[in-house]
Amino acid sequence: MIKIPSGLAMRGLEKGSLVLIFTKIDSGNNGEQRFVSAGAQVGWRFRQLVRAQKPLEHHPDLLWVAWDEIFFHLRDTDWGAVTGYNQNRVFVGMGRKPNKRSPWRTEIGYLYQQIDIPEDGDDLQNHILSINFYFNP
Repeated sequence: MIKIPSGLAMRGLEKGSLVLIFTKIDSGNNGEQRFVSAGAQVGWRFRQLVRAQKPLEHHPDLLWVAWDEIFFHLRDTDWGAVTGYNQNRVFVGMGRKPNKRSPWRTEIGYLYQQIDIPEDGDDLQNHILSINFYFNP
């Protein structure tokens, strides 16, 4: 995972515009090898994640959290994967870490998922109340 140093700020440039300052921005990517019982071929998928968080001023154990993750199939398969864009997931919510040294973090919020369905040209869209528990020792 590539980490951008804490304290990096993103600000609106116009006076009176909405100003968001993120204290931490992370980026990461993953490769997946995928098997599906409906076909004999192995699928490969690439995932790219960008995540930002900002502690609340008067409650430092609470965080504003936003992330976006995009998925791309890297090859066609006999079970329906088509090379190219596959899906996008966007999350906006709140996170809580009991204390700075705790390996646990919880996030709750809205997750929008859009999945490309190449067979009929109609995309699947999901609106999800997402509750996540993370452990990072």
